[in-house]
Amino acid sequence: MTRQSLFMACALTLSVMGIASAKSYDVSFDKTTKVGATDLKPGTYAVKLVNGQAVFTREAKGSEVYPMDGETYGKPITVPVTVQHAGKKFSETAVESANTGDSANLHEIDLGGTDTKLVFGQ
Repeated sequence: MTRQSLFMACALTLSVMGIASAKSYDVSFDKTTKVGATDLKPGTYAVKLVNGQAVFTREAKGSEVYPMDGETYGKPITVPVTVQHAGKKFSETAVESANTGDSANLHEIDLGGTDTKLVFGQ
């Protein structure tokens, strides 16, 4: 294997590892929350930014592993998102949403420890 081929193989491996190890952030919703065209049920989710999309994965707690409502925990839900940079780091992960009766519309998630904000519905 030539030096150039070895270098390219290492670069590809590192880039794949970077995608696979994307940091996740925990967010919680206390009511059904609309994210674009998707409704997320109340609960705690891990959210990751993967290839310019927000990926939500609902976390199960204790007896919720086999929920009564048929919801599949751990199944990723991918939603289009606009990524913006605030120019300052956010001290914690924060959710901005608007209540609409019994549900909410998600507008933005500020990712703690970064200057990244995920903007939904634009």
